[in-house]
Amino acid sequence: MAHGYLHFLAHRYKPVIDYENQCQRMPISEQLAEAFPKYFLMPTSSLLKQFNDMYQTHGKFTPTNLLTLAHYYGVSVQALTYRLEEMKLMPSGTWERLKNRGFKVRKAQQEIGLKDRESRNDLTPIHYQHLAIEAFAQGLITEGRFGNFLRVDRLEARRIAEILRESSSGMTEENRNLDLCKSEENGR
Repeated sequence: MAHGYLHFLAHRYKPVIDYENQCQRMPISEQLAEAFPKYFLMPTSSLLKQFNDMYQTHGKFTPTNLLTLAHYYGVSVQALTYRLEEMKLMPSGTWERLKNRGFKVRKAQQEIGLKDRESRNDLTPIHYQHLAIEAFAQGLITEGRFGNFLRVDRLEARRIAEILRESSSGMTEENRNLDLCKSEENGR
């Protein structure tokens, strides 16, 4: 969907013609559209901050952290893993190693209490809510403004703030103590 959104934003006033079975490089506009979703959904500066916070809190980055972060950004665990690999925060092949070890995403999500994204009925994306709670916690916005951002009254804003605080602090390691930042071959 983000791929199509980039085409709409960047190319809506230009006609684009695609030829089937063409034996040439991918057009620049298509390369941009292919790269856009990962940066749009998982902005580098925000992702780096979240990753570093988790790594400093736990002294390592575990599958539980990976699941929590994927849920936070509303992306698949696989997409997040590839993005973290691309950013050189995790070694190449981490996703394949997890799958080879029998890692089951849905089961692990259930074990740590993460709800399916489809079951949420919030008016705003969870990432937006976390940005708002961060601004509220830092005193950058008032409780009333926080409620306005989320399009709820003050009582509901308080309830949401409490839930977001709990979910942010509930990034526990559980029984999965694997450090995802270390490769198996060289210990880092």
